[in-house]
Amino acid sequence: MSGTPTAKLPKKEQELFRTVVSLYEGKKYTKSIQTADSILKKFPNHGETQSMKGLVFNCQGKKEEAFQLINAGLANDPTSHVCWHIKGLYYKSHNEFSEAIECYNSALKYDQNNQNILRDLSWMQVQTRDFAGFVATRNKLLEMAPMQRASWVPAAVGNYMVDQFQVAYDLVTKYRASSSTKGDAYEEGELLLFQNMCLEKQGKLAEALVHLKVSEPFVTDKLSVKVKTAELQVLHGNFTVAKEQWLALVTAQPDNYRFHSGLQTAYLELDAATSKDMFALKRLQLPSTSLSLDAAQRTTLKELYATLIAQHKRSAANKIVLGLQQGTEELRGPLDAFLKTNLRNAIPSVFQEVAALICVPDESNPARVRFAQDVADFKNHEVTTLVQGLVDGYVANLRTSQQFDTANPAANPEPPTALLWALYLQTHLLEVTGDLDGALRVIDEAIAHTPTAIDMHGRRARILKKQGALTSAAVTMDEARQLDLQDRYLNNKATKYFMRADEVDLAMSTIAMFTKHEGDPQQTLYELQCNWYELELAEAYARRRQWGLALRKFYAVRKHFLDYTDDMFDFNGYCMRKTTLRAYFDSIEMLDNSFSHKFYQRALRGALKIFLYLLEFPEDIDGLGHLNPADRKKERAKRKKAVEKKKIEEKKQEEEDEEGESTKKEDQKKVKRDAEPDEEVFLAKDFLAEAVQWIAVASKRIDLLDAETASLIVDLNVRRGEFAAATKAVREGLQKHPHNHHLVYSLVRLANKVKTPGKAKLGPSAPEIRDTLSALVGSPTGTIDVEAFVTAYATRAAEGKSLPQVLSAIRSKVFLDKASPATTAAVGSLVSEAALWQGRGVTVPVVLETLKFLTTTYPEEAFTASFKSAAREKFPQAAVYAPLNTVAELLSVSSLAAATSASTDAAHKDETAK
Repeated sequence: MSGTPTAKLPKKEQELFRTVVSLYEGKKYTKSIQTADSILKKFPNHGETQSMKGLVFNCQGKKEEAFQLINAGLANDPTSHVCWHIKGLYYKSHNEFSEAIECYNSALKYDQNNQNILRDLSWMQVQTRDFAGFVATRNKLLEMAPMQRASWVPAAVGNYMVDQFQVAYDLVTKYRASSSTKGDAYEEGELLLFQNMCLEKQGKLAEALVHLKVSEPFVTDKLSVKVKTAELQVLHGNFTVAKEQWLALVTAQPDNYRFHSGLQTAYLELDAATSKDMFALKRLQLPSTSLSLDAAQRTTLKELYATLIAQHKRSAANKIVLGLQQGTEELRGPLDAFLKTNLRNAIPSVFQEVAALICVPDESNPARVRFAQDVADFKNHEVTTLVQGLVDGYVANLRTSQQFDTANPAANPEPPTALLWALYLQTHLLEVTGDLDGALRVIDEAIAHTPTAIDMHGRRARILKKQGALTSAAVTMDEARQLDLQDRYLNNKATKYFMRADEVDLAMSTIAMFTKHEGDPQQTLYELQCNWYELELAEAYARRRQWGLALRKFYAVRKHFLDYTDDMFDFNGYCMRKTTLRAYFDSIEMLDNSFSHKFYQRALRGALKIFLYLLEFPEDIDGLGHLNPADRKKERAKRKKAVEKKKIEEKKQEEEDEEGESTKKEDQKKVKRDAEPDEEVFLAKDFLAEAVQWIAVASKRIDLLDAETASLIVDLNVRRGEFAAATKAVREGLQKHPHNHHLVYSLVRLANKVKTPGKAKLGPSAPEIRDTLSALVGSPTGTIDVEAFVTAYATRAAEGKSLPQVLSAIRSKVFLDKASPATTAAVGSLVSEAALWQGRGVTVPVVLETLKFLTTTYPEEAFTASFKSAAREKFPQAAVYAPLNTVAELLSVSSLAAATSASTDAAHKDETAK
């Protein structure tokens, strides 16, 4: 607590009040309330005692009663810093930090030097990213307690956060000079490395190198010193020294790709800006796979890696050097040896190494390359052709002679697994080049070769999923699961595939095998913050038009991400105390970018789609708007009966609990109701206001978002009339994703609305909005020629053979002028191009989306029937064409029951063993 009560109470009651505070701090809440009541009997309007009692109630979970008491106490004593502090503590306990900060500032008006309040305030300021306020508060605490170590480090960190790097450096220097007691060796080393970060941020690279050399004896993390020294040498242009240092690091850890990235950067002698980008590469990315290198640069790196391979014959250098070969003829020999070795040793991940060799130009940055992603990227690449030729030869020879090649008939035969993994690699190659039927035939041969190889069944399920046969894919993945009933990963994959086949009940029973057997498995998964499961479940509910249940799960994912941020509160003070400053800065950056995580974006997209749909079609809020009136009435009556039955069962259960059931079950139910409200709660919300809350954080970093997420944010802002925000979002989105079909369609609708007089109220930012949109659509300044932009985009889409871009182009044309015969002719021309089916983005979801648009907009046109026929031929197994069999129909009832029984028994045995 912030202090003792004011002298409004007699001495005896003042002592009792101190006892109330002491009991509260000792978590003896019942005695604390009894003591507070003894004060309130004599002084019923004593504000500080009322507030204190409310704070204790809050700790007991009585939120509403607590809030009423705290407000009553504040009303009776509005000038008490104790009352304001208590209200701030109440808001803080519920993670309402902005409101808590207001209360703490009010408390400081009446006790401006209270260190407890100032300290708590500073942590809430950094939690809300009010770094300027944090600096001011910590500077004041430093003035008040300059002899305490806890005053110096947060002040230095705060100044670092507001880019006052020299001030932060000087604060650490003064602290180390004035402190009579030193921290442990690790903490001292962290402070020195923090100072070095301050020098680097100021661009004082030479000084930073000298500082590192002087500090190294006092830093326990020697490896970090070596890495940072090597990085600074590159940034400072000392490439000769940097090469030696990076080479020493690679020699010590030859499989560390971060060190290989630094080594390549030094040998390529890149400029400082590019070097920083290369140091930030992750996973298996390297300068050689991220930059467009010329022949001289490739030769330099090849000579380097030839030396490394001689020293480290089994290191990552053997893989990296493959990507440095110039032309397929030069690559053929090393790649042939590499593939044979990996297939002989049954390495399942060999395709990932091959895929790292297939790089294509990056549209967003001409100086960079990226790994291939689309079928067209793989199909048209010379490395893919080379690998396919080699692997086809391996498979043919292994089938006939059990050898990779027939040049040496006397050689020892290869192990039987060589053919298995050669088939697996061949399947991979056929899959990424779009030959799904061929891939399915090959993987079936692999399964026939070794029926117990789990990887083969998993790959088969993936191929079926890409063909659109979601039910068959789910069955195949469940067969893989049954090969190893104790494998949680396989259980999760089977659950995911069941969800995507809309077999929700079967998915729930499958995932429940690895959750706690007592209580509700769904609640367990919620408490475990199992985002992937909740997203799959939400999307399955959305496909069923069960909007409330879908929103419930999307909101659950959102809450998890908010919890990640809120949980950081205690970590702020911990990092300052333990001086783990580098880890602290990394965690701050991670949390600031957490709302661009793919899981949060999926939840955001799912929720926004439902919000926008229900704003457009409010009559379909119960998900029955697609039915005729008679069927809708029947379904509503059926649902009403189900709800009534559920209420009766819940009431009966409550009565049983009251008669003698343990309070444990009651607590579990309470937690469930508090954690995940009923679906009706979400359907009663203001959808537009809720959507605004969802995008509030994500909108700050459009450059980190997927294109579809950014386009939905644009659409929402247009609906709100926030045209400046919409323009900013579409501009930043297209910078990250040039020519993306989602963003282009959003741009067309936005630009058309802005250019049409009277349709949009732009306000004072109108000139800036118009100029930005003019630039985006390629029109002269002051004009927005949307039609010309769409025509040019349609030409680009047709030339690039991109089905998603074609879909965006025809949507845009229909949006601008649906009734025009010219539009109909243009749409027909775009979708009737045969080469389109061999182009980019030809996936089942995009094909079905295009088909849905055509059948809705042009149901009678010949090109719609032609497109449908071509789609059926391309993906004959897609559920939209094939009979909609359920999993139960594909699996025999007996085998399904046996599998479920065996799985449950295994799970029970596993639980017993634990």
